[in-house]
Amino acid sequence: KSIAVLESNGFKSYHNEVSDMILEQSGIVHYHPMQKGDVSVEVHINLHRKRKKYKLNPDDFIERAQPIVLNKSKSFVLEIHDLVIFLCVHLDKHFVKGDMQFTGFYDLVNLIETKSDEINWDVLTERSEKQNAESTVFKYLVLVSKFFNADLPDDIKRKYWSAVGEKEEKLFRMYLNGYIAPNYEFAAHLKNLKQIQGIIPKMKYLLVVIIPDKQFMIQAYQIKNPGLYWCYYP
Repeated sequence: KSIAVLESNGFKSYHNEVSDMILEQSGIVHYHPMQKGDVSVEVHINLHRKRKKYKLNPDDFIERAQPIVLNKSKSFVLEIHDLVIFLCVHLDKHFVKGDMQFTGFYDLVNLIETKSDEINWDVLTERSEKQNAESTVFKYLVLVSKFFNADLPDDIKRKYWSAVGEKEEKLFRMYLNGYIAPNYEFAAHLKNLKQIQGIIPKMKYLLVVIIPDKQFMIQAYQIKNPGLYWCYYP
């Protein structure tokens, strides 16, 4: 329904065989971006990729979502504990993958500072455990306590302080100094290949990734003269 609304308002999806195949193998989190001029919209249908250890159920999050009026329109916002869990899980994606976004940390700090009276830490712990996300959630809560002075309860600090080790602290300081992690797309392709059943499908995947079609090359390299797309293969 969301995509139909976007299409009726002039938004178009620009995708290709390469991105379709990668999406199919790695598990869809959001559809290909819908674009109109300089505005790009992603329609998400999952909260994380399927091969992650944590298991966040979108249906549970939707069921617990709370009504809100936003810009005079009725909408919904995640329940406070679900919001904390999702912020940490999404932050983990960027922190580990290397495309760091400090706004994720700011959101978490602001949430703790402005909504601390609404957070039941027992509920947060129990729900995180149930979704196999406890270590991830409290790792980032401890990080914001260490580096942003976010106010965590003493018993939470005692229980989870060791969730952040020297490795995490070093990586955080590297990000502060402008560190950009290397691209691990090669490793992602290897994981996708392991999941594909059969020699022919595996070969097709490799062929599409190593020698993408013309449309992909034009989009990826923003080639102004389409006839020269072949020059970019090297």
